[in-house]
Amino acid sequence: MKKLIIIFALSFSFFSCDKDDTEILEEDYASFLEKTTPQFSAHLGNEVLNWRSGFAAYQSSIGYLYPDGDQTHPHRYLRFILNEENGDNQFLIRAPLYDTSSETEFTTVFGQGIKTIGKSNDDFYISIKNNNYNYAICNSDAKFQLEILKTEEITNEYSSQKELFVWIKIEKINLNDCNFNYNKSLNNGLILAKFYGHKFE
Repeated sequence: MKKLIIIFALSFSFFSCDKDDTEILEEDYASFLEKTTPQFSAHLGNEVLNWRSGFAAYQSSIGYLYPDGDQTHPHRYLRFILNEENGDNQFLIRAPLYDTSSETEFTTVFGQGIKTIGKSNDDFYISIKNNNYNYAICNSDAKFQLEILKTEEITNEYSSQKELFVWIKIEKINLNDCNFNYNKSLNNGLILAKFYGHKFE
């Protein structure tokens, strides 16, 4: 009986450790919310990704797109890209299309809380290139979730432009190469994205 109890206790201990390895702890959230460097970390399949702007040849790129090509129109897609210089690895997140002259629409997109990830204009969109393999949400009907934990507008001390820093959590989304040959599950994602052009001026 004592041997059985010891074996059970050891099995429970190993299970607990494995569970902790796949979850984001509260102290990790607290530390993440203090970060100021644009970054992306997650489990992609069996790999652990930890990419930060300015480290290991990673650079960030921010900008926005006009759906109809009219630069004077306030409707925009904002996007953030974290790119490795050799081109093998890249993370992209694009915000939903919204009216940047509307405070209400800005809050709907970037206010704290749960948002959808998908392929429509009303969704956040994510794609990843890892070791030169591209992964994205390819099914137009697929819907996943992310959570915006924190948003802060900061004035760049060098360019004087206003930039929007957004702290994001993703628990799980399913990605593939759009030929459905390489399916990947992205888990426990933490993203500090930086956007520009979030308010029409």
